[in-house]
Order: sequence, then structure tokens, then C-alpha cells
Amino acid sequence: MNPPATGRRRALDIALGAFVFAAVGPVIGAAVTLTTLVATQGGMDKPPLEIAGGLVVLFFISLLFAYPLGLIPAALTGACAGWLRHRLRSPAAWLGIGGLGAVLSVAWMALVRNAEQFDSEVWAHALAGFVAGAACAWLLGRLRRRPSADETTATPSPTGT
Repeated sequence: MNPPATGRRRALDIALGAFVFAAVGPVIGAAVTLTTLVATQGGMDKPPLEIAGGLVVLFFISLLFAYPLGLIPAALTGACAGWLRHRLRSPAAWLGIGGLGAVLSVAWMALVRNAEQFDSEVWAHALAGFVAGAACAWLLGRLRRRPSADETTATPSPTGT
């Protein structure tokens, strides 16, 4: 169990959260958005091998847009998750961070996209932010923290707190 961080440790947790989310979040968001668009648009009348090849190419093309559009909301979500890193142990916490990712993704897209385009894609962006935020929160919660010098020299209290 990781105790709440203070001072320098908290700043490192925030930076780590922003880095993990900024590095991994847009990739997950691109995959979710691509899956959502394929599921809603159809186009499954071709042979499976041709569909798979097209999806791989489309995924790599979508990564060109994923980082410019998803980096800011991912990093902001990650900074908040890093601040709360000591509490990222339960599915409820991961889903809560996913909800924050959805809100920040939609808010960011509302700022950078055309209103007509944005209206039709709002749920795809919300879903991408939610899934990416929850997955990255799970990943951040699974990363082990090294104990700081204060944590290694402190004697445990009899109550366990």
C-alpha cells in the first residue's frame, strides 16, 4: 500500500502520470475511435484479410492525428491521476479517472474542432477519453513506487496508519 505522497514525491508522481498518459493515452484513444467508427460505419462486406490490412494502415494513419488532438487532454488527465496515484487501486478509481479523461477530451475537442464536425463525433471522443483514461489509470496504479528515504526510515505505527 502506497502512502500519500508529499512534496517532491508528489511532483514526481504528477510528472510520471502526465508522461504515462501522454505517451499511451492517444494510442488507446486512436484504437477506440477507429473501432467505434468501423462499428458504426459498417464496411464489413470485404474479405477478413483485406479488412484487417486496411485497419492496420488506417490505425497508423490515425496515430498522426491522435497525438496532436489527444496529447493535451491525456497529459492533463495524467497529471490529475498522478496527484491521486496513491488511490489508484480500485476499479472505481480507474473509472473515475476515465470519466475525467472523457470530460477533458470532449472539452478539448470542442475548443479545436469545427462545431458541425464536433457534434457528430462527440460520443466517439468521449468514449476514447474514457477508455484511455481508465486504462492509463490502471497502468499508473500498477507501477511500483520506490520508497523515498523518509518512507524507508519511518517506523510503522502500532495502528498501521
